[in-house]
Amino acid sequence: MKRMKSVLCILLAAALLLLGGCAAQTPLIADTAKPPVTPTKAASVAEAEVGQVVELGHYEQDNNIQNDEEPILWLIIHKEENRALAVSLYGLDNRPYHDKNVQSVTWGDCSLRTWLNDTFYNTVFGDAEKALILETELENPANTVTDIAGGEKTTDRLFVLSIGEVNQHLPNTHDTATSAYRAVWPTDYAVAQGAFQNYDTGNSYGWLRAPGRTASMVARMSVDGEIDFGGSSAYYDACAVRPAMWLTLS
Repeated sequence: MKRMKSVLCILLAAALLLLGGCAAQTPLIADTAKPPVTPTKAASVAEAEVGQVVELGHYEQDNNIQNDEEPILWLIIHKEENRALAVSLYGLDNRPYHDKNVQSVTWGDCSLRTWLNDTFYNTVFGDAEKALILETELENPANTVTDIAGGEKTTDRLFVLSIGEVNQHLPNTHDTATSAYRAVWPTDYAVAQGAFQNYDTGNSYGWLRAPGRTASMVARMSVDGEIDFGGSSAYYDACAVRPAMWLTLS
C-alpha cells in the first residue's frame, strides 16, 4: 500500500510539472509587446537625435495605480531647423477617434483632437514641458488610396500622425533609425482600457490623421505595422492612441 501511494505521488508530481511547463509556454500577452530595438535615451530634447527617445510628461502606463504615473517616452522621428517631430514610443490609451457615431468626421472636428489638446495636454505636462511643445499648423491631406478628403488645416499642439508622416518618418524599410518603431505597442494601461492587442505580436491598432474607406471611417496602423487605408469606424473603441507633437530645439 505504501509503495502504491509513493508511485501515485510521483505520477501526480510529474503531471503537475508537465501542466506547469505547458502553461509557461502559452503566455496570455505576447512577450513581443515592445519595440524590437530598444532606443537610447537622450539627456534633453535639444540633444536628441532621430531614433532616440526623450522623457516628457507622465501618464499611467503599467496599470498599477498604487504607484506613480510613469514618464512618457517620446521617439524623435524627424528634425528640421529649430524643431523636432516626436511620437510616443507606445500607444498610451484607448479612445475612439470620435465619441459619436456620425456619417462624416475629419481630424478638425473629432473628439480625439479635443481630448489630446485639452485634457491630455493639461494633465500630462508641466509648465516647463509645455513651453517645449509648439503650436503647429497641420495639413490634413486626403487618404492617398481612397481619395476621401481630410478636411481643413488645423492648428494643434498634440495630434496623431498622418499617412504621409508615417511613410516619411517611420518607413517600412528596416534600414533607418526609426523604421523599427512603425508598429503600435500598447501599454498595459491602454490594454486595460480596451485597446485591442494581437495575441501573437502584442501590437495594437493605432489611429492616423486621415479618413478611411468612407467619410465616417478613419485610417489606422494595423497590428502588423502596415497602414490600413480602409480603416475602421471613427466610433470604434479598441484603437490605441499614439500622440505626436512638434518640439522646439531653441
